[in-house]
Amino acid sequence: GSGSLRIAVAPQQADAMVARLRANGIHTAVIGEVLTQEAGCLLQSVDGTTRPLPKFDRDEITRLFC
Repeated sequence: GSGSLRIAVAPQQADAMVARLRANGIHTAVIGEVLTQEAGCLLQSVDGTTRPLPKFDRDEITRLFC
């Protein structure tokens, strides 16, 4: 949600960043990756299926990036 903190790090640094945050009691999860603009904004479910990321009128993040 809009109240969460998002951090972008290089893919090879993600595991170390997650470990450091968790060691400090911060609930952390890798939620995505940055691709080229041509790839669009996609949502991948835990079962591996991919679909376009839905747009919500009140979502500042998707309005900014998608």
